[in-house]
This record gives sequence, structure tokens and C-alpha cells, in this order.
Amino acid sequence: MPSQGGIQLLPETRKSIEVRVPGENRWLSIGLGCFGAVLILYGGLALYVGGLESGVEERDARLASLEKRRTEEKEKYSKILVFSKQAGQIGAILRNHLFWSKAFSRIEGRIQPRVQMKLFSASAPRQDVLINAQAPDYAVVAKQLAAFTSDDAVTDVQLGNVKIDNSGKIDFAVTVHFDAEKLLKRSDNEF
Repeated sequence: MPSQGGIQLLPETRKSIEVRVPGENRWLSIGLGCFGAVLILYGGLALYVGGLESGVEERDARLASLEKRRTEEKEKYSKILVFSKQAGQIGAILRNHLFWSKAFSRIEGRIQPRVQMKLFSASAPRQDVLINAQAPDYAVVAKQLAAFTSDDAVTDVQLGNVKIDNSGKIDFAVTVHFDAEKLLKRSDNEF
């Protein structure tokens, strides 16, 4: 029936005409891609926040169980023990503390009035005092050595570098070895 009297009303094959506009679906594709990325990002963040919240809940539960096991009496006792240990350590520090001011006053008391000190050096690890001084004559030097040896804290006195300078005075060096327990530390009855 396609052809009646030479006029064909319906075509035997049908052709479709498609009109394509360039870039017609580009904005839609970009929008869908961004929406997908946002959904993925939202899902990842939701999982991360959920993990953090469960971690917080777990730590809260552990803290609550520790709080239930806590007793005031044990805490008071442990604070007393800590204080006792600290006080013992402070006592040990004070017992082993060196008191140079005490040693300096003892040495000063032993210096002869006519002796002029030029150099003074002290060492606790070596347990000695080095004094470079000047005296008017040998008798004053001898009295100075005798003054140092008369102290019960002094273990040894060494005289060295004795010479006469241009003015006629005697330059000398004295090394005084001492007992640190007697010279630098306080006795128990001094506290």
C-alpha cells in the first residue's frame, strides 16, 4: 500500500534526522561529576567522624572505669609517700651541699695581716686552694704556712714559686689541701 496511483504516502525506509548541538551535555556532566565528588567526600568524612566519636566514647568508658576504682585513702597515702621521698632527696642534697662561704671565712681568718693576696683559686673536686701572695719577709711567709697547718681541716700545705721581686718583697705560692668534710660541709648540729 505504499504506492497508490504513483503517489507514495509513506516512505519505505524511515530516516531519522538528528540535530547535535556541540557542548550540549558538558555542563550536565561537570555538575554530575562535582556532585559525585561531594558525595564521596561527605561519605569519607562521615566515616572519619564516626571513628573519632567511637574512640572518644571508648576513652570515656576507660576513664569512667578508672574513676570507679579510685579511692581517696590510697591517693592520700601515695601523696604522703611521694612527699616522703622528695623530702629524703632534699635532705640528701642539703647534707652533701658545699658551703664555700664557711670555707672562705676560715681561710680568711688564717691569712696573716701583712700578707697581700694576688690570686686565689679553689677547687672542690681537687680539694685544694691555690694562693699567690706577697709578704714583706720570710718570717711572715713562715707564719702564714704555720697558720694554714694549724687548721684541722687542712691536710697538707705546699709552698712553691718563692722569689723576691724588685721592691724587696717576697712573692710566693701556697697550695692548701683540705678535707672537704671538715671545710665545706656543715655538721649535723649546725642545722
